[in-house]
Order: sequence, then structure tokens, then C-alpha cells
Amino acid sequence: MKDIFIPPPALQNSTRPADSLVRAWQVGQILQVRAESDSDAAGTLLLRIGKLKIAARTPVPIKAGESFAAKIQSLGEVPVLKVVSPPDGPQRIIAQYLRESLPRQADFTPLMQRLQNAASGPAPMPAPIKALAQAILRQIPTADSLENASQVKSAISGSGVLLESRLARGAPPAGIAESDLKARLLQLRNLINRQLGGAASLPATQGAAAPDLAASPSTIPETARPQGASTPQQAIELFVNGRLAPESLITRLARHLPATDVSLLMRYLERLAGESRAAAPELPELLARVARFIQAQPNPQSTAESLLALLRSTLALQELQQLTDNALSRIQANQLGSANREAGPAFLLHLDLPVAHDKDVRNLQLQFERHGGNSDTPEEWNVTINFNLPELGPIQARVRLRENRLTTRFEAGRAETVADIREALPRLQEALAGTGVAIEHLSVELGEAPPGGPAQPRGRHLLDEMA
Repeated sequence: MKDIFIPPPALQNSTRPADSLVRAWQVGQILQVRAESDSDAAGTLLLRIGKLKIAARTPVPIKAGESFAAKIQSLGEVPVLKVVSPPDGPQRIIAQYLRESLPRQADFTPLMQRLQNAASGPAPMPAPIKALAQAILRQIPTADSLENASQVKSAISGSGVLLESRLARGAPPAGIAESDLKARLLQLRNLINRQLGGAASLPATQGAAAPDLAASPSTIPETARPQGASTPQQAIELFVNGRLAPESLITRLARHLPATDVSLLMRYLERLAGESRAAAPELPELLARVARFIQAQPNPQSTAESLLALLRSTLALQELQQLTDNALSRIQANQLGSANREAGPAFLLHLDLPVAHDKDVRNLQLQFERHGGNSDTPEEWNVTINFNLPELGPIQARVRLRENRLTTRFEAGRAETVADIREALPRLQEALAGTGVAIEHLSVELGEAPPGGPAQPRGRHLLDEMA
């Protein structure tokens, strides 16, 4: 690996804000660096780190345009950076994917709530989506089942973060597809995409459809379906001329129109269908063409009912699609965070685990680390668990097992929860004593709420926010 020295004066056109950014660096922090010039015969060159241009020196040639990750090895009068990944190396690829997945990721709670509505609620959902939602919910572990060690292992195995590892080890794909959360979510996303792409399994509408709306995409030959309806204007033009099925029209309008226009269209359809007595909203000219078309039908109310049912179903599918993508990004961020451990623990695993609790689904964030385990250093396991229950608030549990000695520390965001946990500690100690593990220390403190993002080791960074 290359050492990069940053001798004073380090900053070009030094300013006080830039000085403060450099002073904010921490040993071990990972920075994304780009060479602005070739290193000369003396090894000096100009680097860009975030918005800063910094003069540096290195004994190894670096070419202009080369980008890499560098770890802060030491600070002081002459900070030293160490290149931890070459251009296009694994760490660079991990950093790239992390940048893409972190802004989109979210925990599973909103998705699971939406799946519960899709599986048994009144939300309009196509039958295949409802069936898959039910299958996903059935495989979610319950709080009671996690008291069994083998079921905890099974839940972790099926959490999604080990999908590719299980496939690489030769596990039967069919079994994985039915037991792995990431595999299930990929199935769900593909099914939603097909539905929104014009597939013919949208729910039936109430009442008799107007003649012009009777055609379903399944009755239109694939080769005869128009291919030029990529914009709302084109879709409406084709629809009013009888060349585009209503399902395809609604999908394109919901996908490409501003949310305010979609809301206006829904309010108009609700009033025409008799579901609302509010005044008809003033529609923009583009949507006014659809309104005039509906009014010209033999039964405008039935036509409005049909389009309204399609619009509600499409919006529900789009919401479910976004939540599914967010959950998949969360799994990917956990996978990449586990892989991004330069000079870190011997084993590192991040995962989110949805758990069924009191007719609801809650999210657990878990992190496993293993250090040592060789002749020089005894093996040590550290486990961090974050969760947030409405009746308890946010809680973090940190467990350390070293040479068969166990230390557990709880942090809770509410004083009343701290009191409840403190009262339960003797029962916990008694239960743990039966496992044969020596209890070194159990404690609980009032602390800050655990972070909402993927769990990560304290003092380490998935990405440098300055890069």
C-alpha cells in the first residue's frame, strides 16, 4: 500500500473553513481521494479530497485522474494517509455501491406494515401481489420463536444478507427462494414491475364498465399495443383515440405526472363517481382532455369508477414498489457494510431482522463482530442489538463474550424503560447463569436513541461524508 504524506503548508489557497475540515479528520477515517496532478520526481502532487485541494508527497508514482480510498494513518504536523484500495479495486466498488444504496435505504417497518395491508387490508391489490405478501409475512419470525437458538440461526440465515453466500455454497435455489427475505423481495419487486408495465391482473372494478373501457390489456395482442406512449401527452392522445387500454393510461399518468396533478385527477374522479360532494377541481389542460372524454361516455359515472379503481391500485403498487426498493437497498447496505472492514474485526456481519410482535412487525438491527481467536489474542465476540417498540422506546443492547465471560450493557431512551430493565436484570442474570457462561457485568443506563441507519461499529465509517 502507498503512504501519502501531507506536509505543511497542506492547503492550497488555505482558508479557515478548510483548516477546520482538516482538523476534523480522525485516525482510521476513510477518505475518497483523487489525484489532480502526476507525482513529480520529488514525489509531490496535488490531491482533491472532497472540496479540498491538498499538496502531498508520496514515494510511489501516482497518475493524474487516479481515484482511490485512503485511510488516515496518523495526524499531527504531517498527516499520513495510507491507500487502502487501488483504482477499481474491491473497496472502491464497495464505496460506490454504498453511495448508491445508503440514500435509498430504510428499515423494514414501513414495508411490513404495507404488506400487512396488502395481505388482508382493504387496499386494492392484484391477487398475485396479495398472495406473495402473505407468503412473506408467514416467514417472518415471531418474538417467541427467537427464544430458540436454532430458530435464531435460521432467522439470521434467511434475513437476506447471506443470500449470495448461500447460493455460492450450492444451496438449492428453490428452497432459498422460499426462505430468504431478499429473494422474496426481489420476487415482489419483479412482480410489481410486471404489474405496472401493463400486465392484465389489476383488480376488477365495481359496476359495468363503459364500452370504451371494456378492453383489458390481455385482450389486446402484444404486437398491436402502442409503443409510443412514453409521455403523458402521448398516452392521453392514444387513449382518447381508443388505442391505449385504461390500465396503461393510468400507469403512465401516475408514473410521470406531478403528484399534485395526480391528486387533482383523483379528486375529479371521486366526485364524478359519486364518492365526494366537493367542488370539481380545476384540471390542467392535459387532464381536462381526459375529463372531456369521460363526460362524453354513455355512462360517465361508471367510467369514472373504473378509472378511479385503477388509479388507486396503481398508486398503491407504486408505493409498495418504493418501499420494496428501500428495503432491498437496506439489505445491500448491510451486505456492503459487512464487506467494508479494512483492518477491522476478523468477522463482521450487519443485518436487519423483522420480527412479528403483538400483531405487528418490528425491526431489529443486529451487528456481530469477532476479534482475535488466534494464539496471540483470545477470541472475543461483540453483538449489538438496536430496536424500538412503541411501549418501550428505543433500546440498544451491547453484549461482549470473552473467554466464556459475558458483559451486557443496555441503553434506553426513556427513564421508565431504564427502570423496567433494571428491575428485570436479576431474572436475566438467573436465566444466563443456566447456560454455563460466567456473568461479568450487567447494567442499564439512560442514553441516546440508537441510530436509524444500518448498524456499524463505533468509531468506524462506512463512507466519509466529506468525500
